[in-house]
Amino acid sequence: MENDVLRIAGKEFRSRLGINGQFVCTYFGTMGEANDLTQVVEAARLLYKEGEKGVAFVLHGAGKRRAELQAFCKEHGLTNVIFSDPIPDKQSIARLAAASDACMTIYKNLPVLYTCSPNKLFDTFAAGRPAIVNLPGWLKDLVEENEAGVYARPDDAAHLVERVLFLRDHPEVARTYGQNARRLAEQSFDRNMLAAQLLSVFEKVTDKR
Repeated sequence: MENDVLRIAGKEFRSRLGINGQFVCTYFGTMGEANDLTQVVEAARLLYKEGEKGVAFVLHGAGKRRAELQAFCKEHGLTNVIFSDPIPDKQSIARLAAASDACMTIYKNLPVLYTCSPNKLFDTFAAGRPAIVNLPGWLKDLVEENEAGVYARPDDAAHLVERVLFLRDHPEVARTYGQNARRLAEQSFDRNMLAAQLLSVFEKVTDKR
C-alpha cells in the first residue's frame, strides 16, 4: 500500500513539474559552495546541445548558488533543468524521490569532502532509487560494491551525461540498482538497527567501567 501511495504521489509530482516521459535525475538539498551543481547544469547543456530531450534534471532546494545556476540555464536556454523550491519534510522528500528515476549526490571536488556522510544519499537508498555520486572514496565504493548506483567523475560533465544515459537506456539495470539500494538501506542503515548497535557500544563501555 505504501509503495502504491508513493507511486501515485510521484506521478502527481511529475505532473506538477511539467515532466512528461523524461528520465528524471533529481538533486534535493542545498545549492551552495560544497554542493557545487555546476557539473549538473553543464551536463544538461551538453544534452541540450546534442538535441537529447529524454532527460530532465530536477533541482530542489535553496542556497547561495541557486541564482547563479538559474542564470546559467536561462543564458543557454536549457529547458531540461527544472528548479523547485525547498522541501519542508521527509515525507515530501519521499514523494520527490518517488517521482525520480535516479537521485544525485553531488559535491565540489575537494578531498576534505570525500569522507562526508550525506543524508540525501541515505534518502535515495530508502526510496529505492539508484544513486548517482560524484566523489571518490567511500561513497563511490558503497554504491559500486553494492550495485546501488553509479559513479560519475567530479568536474566531468560528459561523464555524468554518460552515466545518466546508461541508466536511462538500461531500465532493468536501473531497477535492480534501486532494489539493491533499498536492501542496503534496510540491512545496513536502518535507524533502529543503528540505535541498537550504539546502545550495545555504550553498554560494553559501561560494563568495563
